[in-house]
Amino acid sequence: MENSIIYNLPDSSIRFHYILDAPSSTHSKYPTEAHEQYEIMLIKKGTVHIYIDGDLFVAYPGDMILIDFHEFHYIDVDRENGYERYVVHFNKNIFPLSMDGARDFVNFFTNSKLRNSSIIDRSIVEKYKIEQYFVNIAQAASSSSKFVAVTVLSNLLLLLVEINHLFDSENFQVERLVHKDVLVKRIINYIDKNLAGDLSLDVIASKFYSSKYYLCHVFKESTNVSIKQFIVTKRVLKAASFIDSGMNVMDACYAVGFNNYSTFYLSFKKIKGYCPMHI
Repeated sequence: MENSIIYNLPDSSIRFHYILDAPSSTHSKYPTEAHEQYEIMLIKKGTVHIYIDGDLFVAYPGDMILIDFHEFHYIDVDRENGYERYVVHFNKNIFPLSMDGARDFVNFFTNSKLRNSSIIDRSIVEKYKIEQYFVNIAQAASSSSKFVAVTVLSNLLLLLVEINHLFDSENFQVERLVHKDVLVKRIINYIDKNLAGDLSLDVIASKFYSSKYYLCHVFKESTNVSIKQFIVTKRVLKAASFIDSGMNVMDACYAVGFNNYSTFYLSFKKIKGYCPMHI
């Protein structure tokens, strides 16, 4: 197989890539990101430490990683034996609402957080033959067939069906949660529930009976981003979801806690790469 295969549907509702990075004596750290798409990774080589909304997990070759949309995450990889992975991103609206069970098709992302099972062990991945769907997508993506898009979508749907099956059947006894900062998780939950409200540092520090300096320190330590950057990004992503659902741009701006449209516009363009009216 090639060292790199990248495929995007024309509307970017599905993005797939397979990448093999050469071995290295140093760790590779990848930038923190949060986006509007679900993400599934299958690790083939490399030991991956991944921080998801402040929780630290470890994934080994053969493991699968599930990342919900809007979750902040960044990766630190031990590349002694190389770093090989399949990654697929997809929008929640790729499923026709008329499709049976469409609304529940991706509930396993929420369930994975509740069960601390964002990492699915290799033994379960092998049992459900998960890798074959990634291989099928990679083969289709590197072909010249006129049915590439259909093949990619059909294999993604089959992959999601199998993941739903394993969540219905498995106990997930293998624990891959390495560290959980309770304070940071409480702050994140508070931010998520109060995006439209006052989320100044003074208010958050008062809410959690901590100094602003301490809060900023522990939050950056666990998430690799500042509280301010975290809040602004969460607000922009939420606003983008509102706009995508038909809400007026100005209404979306104020619905997620921005106090003026100019700040919203500049933040949106910086994070999303385009103007809010272009969604």
